[in-house]
Amino acid sequence: MIHIDGATYSVDIEWDKDGHPVYYLTGHGKIMTVKEVLEIIARAVQAVEEGSFQHVCAVYNVLDMTHLPHLARFIQGGNWPTSVRTAHIIIATQDRTLQLVASLVAVMGTKRLRTMEVCRSQEEIAPAVKRWLALPDRTREYTIQDI
Repeated sequence: MIHIDGATYSVDIEWDKDGHPVYYLTGHGKIMTVKEVLEIIARAVQAVEEGSFQHVCAVYNVLDMTHLPHLARFIQGGNWPTSVRTAHIIIATQDRTLQLVASLVAVMGTKRLRTMEVCRSQEEIAPAVKRWLALPDRTREYTIQDI
């Protein structure tokens, strides 16, 4: 597990305890700068790249975050950390702007067609992960050739 402590927040990044290709990023508190968010996402992407899975479900649980900076405008700048191994993104938040950011991240990338799901409560996360794990391998592993 990776634990990150900031002045006003904490974040945990950990792989699924049952060995599934799922990692969980769980945040608490408030993050005030985009730089901090990008550093945290970069740590998560590094964990994915160093992991043994080629197709991963990323679960971003920020239900307990009281503030995140406006991120949508930073997606197009090319500085958003991402991995082609991320096949599915689950965003757990009530914030519609974060839902938009997650949908933008889901469609960016070179040869990865990512899918995405939004959860609005803690109880919705486990069923969302189960739905992704239940998909046929061909669906979870789909990539687009020569875009």
